[in-house]
Amino acid sequence: MEKRLKKALQIVLKIGKKISNTENIVIKRKDKNEAYTNYDILVNEYIKEKILKKFKYDSFISEESKKVEGSSEYTWVLDPIDGTNNFITGIPFFCISLGLLKNNDYYAGIVHNPVLGETFLSYNNKAIFYNKKTKKYITTPEIKKENSLISYGISRTKLNEWDKIKKSWNKLKAGFQATRNLGSAAIEICYVGLGRLGIYMILGYNIWDIAAALVFAKNSGADFYINHEKSFLIVYNNNLKNDVQSFLSEI
Repeated sequence: MEKRLKKALQIVLKIGKKISNTENIVIKRKDKNEAYTNYDILVNEYIKEKILKKFKYDSFISEESKKVEGSSEYTWVLDPIDGTNNFITGIPFFCISLGLLKNNDYYAGIVHNPVLGETFLSYNNKAIFYNKKTKKYITTPEIKKENSLISYGISRTKLNEWDKIKKSWNKLKAGFQATRNLGSAAIEICYVGLGRLGIYMILGYNIWDIAAALVFAKNSGADFYINHEKSFLIVYNNNLKNDVQSFLSEI
């Protein structure tokens, strides 16, 4: 596994350099609410080609291309640019997110922010944070509610469901320092593992939004509740477990 992830990390870091300082962004649209760019396609095709050349029996799922069915127990899951709206507008909060499933279970992952030079790597119950040349094995620190930030993301397709739980969410966030909506699910999930966020909630996700980051958060010691049917996920610091359970009991 270390050899497999090492190769994948090399691939991600190399293409990451191509989107750390971009020009000539071409914006395209899947529909009126969802944009993508020529760089989404560039990253997707590069990683897909390199991964399947090296691991030719693996399956491959991506936001920007059709699924490739392999014969091995492994499936790669790619979001070439998670946080595309940030990327388009020049906000340096986006990432390449490459997850790995084993027999359809979340198994390992790489989340890389090329602008900040931050990489979150997870495998074999390890959570590793790289900040340029610094490497740290992460255990989620205990944080106090009153000093903690919480964040969330709501899909436009889930606004009706959001209206039903907004009151409970507002009640939950009242005791925290502040709320954020940062625009990259993968990074925000990793931030819970790192201790930068106390809670992150997303309503309306796809597998490529969470596959890599959720393993990092779990391996670092953060906890989570997930409901695939409702496309609902909340990742949280264990020190805030009672607050989250109270919130979940109300929705």
